[in-house]
Amino acid sequence: PVSRGRLVWDSFAILCLLLDSWTTPFELIFLDVSVDTDWLVALSVCLTCFWCIDICLNFTTGYIDKDMLIMNRRMSVRKYLFGWFWLDVIATIPYDFIMRAVLSGFNP
Repeated sequence: PVSRGRLVWDSFAILCLLLDSWTTPFELIFLDVSVDTDWLVALSVCLTCFWCIDICLNFTTGYIDKDMLIMNRRMSVRKYLFGWFWLDVIATIPYDFIMRAVLSGFNP
């Protein structure tokens, strides 16, 4: 959790979060479903893949508890499952793809 690699990953995650928080509402609010937005679809797929990988990494990353570095995998998994895991999963669901599939199903 305190390595240079994890710091780089978390910094990239912040950039992805900012990008995700801008593109998803923009696409849902301002773009018509019939508009061909291949670049947004590709970006959304890349971001969804990134967040899926992030969930997997969070299962194997230690944590700091009361100034102690905990690297026990079982304890890390337990802490993640009872903490941020469910929010991460809900946030990673590709709602834009689901919405596109539902709307295209209603408009053949």
